[in-house]
Amino acid sequence: MKSSKRKFSFILFIVVIGFHNFSFSQASLGLKTGAGIFSIQSELKSKSMFAWEAGFFSYADLSDKINLQPEIDFSDKGGEVSFADSSYTIHLQSANMRFIVSYLFNDHFSAGAGPYFSYMFMARQNKELVPKSWYSPFGVGLNVAASAYAGDWIFSIRYDKSLSLLTRDNDVEISKSFNPLKGSHVNGFSLVVCVGFD
Repeated sequence: MKSSKRKFSFILFIVVIGFHNFSFSQASLGLKTGAGIFSIQSELKSKSMFAWEAGFFSYADLSDKINLQPEIDFSDKGGEVSFADSSYTIHLQSANMRFIVSYLFNDHFSAGAGPYFSYMFMARQNKELVPKSWYSPFGVGLNVAASAYAGDWIFSIRYDKSLSLLTRDNDVEISKSFNPLKGSHVNGFSLVVCVGFD
């Protein structure tokens, strides 16, 4: 599992560096970090929990009003759900690649959105709600962002919505079993800070 994580992370990093070096001569590169509140959306009663992300980003102007911001990061998301009079805390750690296309209202503010693709390398549960093998390793989602710019700094408020299911509901063996997380997604809000060093 650690080997797969390293390989996937290396590929993501190479993609962002490649974008920075070869796609746009005016592209910048930097670090990003973020924190927020996420929850598991399912038929179960749920509570939000703290989430974080950290990684790299690149940034390039596509026109006077449009920019592209590809990112790679590691994240810890999840939520707390209640089932059969018990509470279950679920942490989902993933490597992610995001692409956000933004419209610049002026030199200081923008709004944008874009997809992200993730590889989950760890699913931790304080008590087993479903077997770890039931979780979907690959995911797709959508980020919506409102951003403010101050020199080399970018401050974004984001809404993160997973479009793929948390568990492999279409798997024949899983579909034959009772799955409390069937049809579930992970969504939430976060504050993301990016700082360029190039």
